[in-house]
Amino acid sequence: MALWVERTHGENGWMHIAMEQDRWLAAGEIDGVALWREVQRCWEELQAAKGQIQ
Repeated sequence: MALWVERTHGENGWMHIAMEQDRWLAAGEIDGVALWREVQRCWEELQAAKGQIQ
């Protein structure tokens, strides 16, 4: 899912991830929040690796 966020939103992926976390939090779905936190962690790793390559 993190790769999809990277491909779809690029450097602005952090905003999409934050919006998803907020949406799940507002719905009281803690598992959804946890999922998107994991997506955030993976997305940040992708961004870090991207910076090292370029």
